[in-house]
Amino acid sequence: MQEYRVIAERCQVSIIVRRSEFIAHAAPAKDEEEAWRFVEEIRELHRDATHNVYAWRVGFDEELVRSSDDGEPAGTAGRPVLEVIQREDLRNVVVVVTRYFGGILLGAGGLVRAYAKAATEVLREAPKALCQPRRRLRMCLDYGGLGKLQNEIIQVGGAIAEADYGASVVLDVLLPLPAVDFISQMALDLTRGEARIEQLGIEYVMVTGVDETK
Repeated sequence: MQEYRVIAERCQVSIIVRRSEFIAHAAPAKDEEEAWRFVEEIRELHRDATHNVYAWRVGFDEELVRSSDDGEPAGTAGRPVLEVIQREDLRNVVVVVTRYFGGILLGAGGLVRAYAKAATEVLREAPKALCQPRRRLRMCLDYGGLGKLQNEIIQVGGAIAEADYGASVVLDVLLPLPAVDFISQMALDLTRGEARIEQLGIEYVMVTGVDETK
């Protein structure tokens, strides 16, 4: 399992190329359904535009990519936008570049450069983050040593996703993969071996504040 670079929030930029305006919109998208919703949102926002070109790259273990020229000559719009996403090594992102025609034909090479430039600018401006894998553990234990366990979970970079405080405590925790065995053993030690621990699936969590020059 590895970490992946993503954008943390939506971003928009606009550039002018020989009187045509290219408005680039970028947004996080965890799957194709979310990417499609964003594309439709931008299409509605700019329904009077000449073209709404889009590309996305979603998924971690199973990557899905798609691009559309939306009426521009084949290969001059959507593909260059997708190539920028891939060059920037970003996942779970959708980019829509809206074009308002300015009356001057750009030619195939000019279109490729303009769409690529718009996509590059919007992804450069977008705040970045890392999505890192976490193992979800479900722990059932008594209250003895609970505070110490909770503190250690935080110290190793984990988080408590859910908690049920009844006769015993049931915690769903998200842990960095190298910390899973350590936290599991600590829970067993604190409860004299009586903690019940179930390893569930892998989930990705967003960690902000990464170096955007990466």
